[in-house]
Amino acid sequence: EGIFGYTAEEFIADFDLWNNVIHPDDVQVVEEERARLLSGNSIRYQYRIVHKSGEVRWVNDHSIPYLNDKGELIRVDGFVTDITEQKWLEKRMRRMAFY
Repeated sequence: EGIFGYTAEEFIADFDLWNNVIHPDDVQVVEEERARLLSGNSIRYQYRIVHKSGEVRWVNDHSIPYLNDKGELIRVDGFVTDITEQKWLEKRMRRMAFY
């Protein structure tokens, strides 16, 4: 449940759930990065998700594709890290710089 608030079973039962947790303002960025991943590029990027509770959180996504001899995607390894607190601190520091 952790970062997203959903269980692994909920994600497995509802394939669209993975897309639905992405913050609407970040959907385009996520789609662009996924296209790069499907082309065989490792990706690392940040975007917002909407937790099951409704809370907006920031995550860092790092994914590595594995291709077969034909250049077809066969596996993706990666991890998603909650960086909400980091983003909050960055915002706070920016505000403090102006005072």
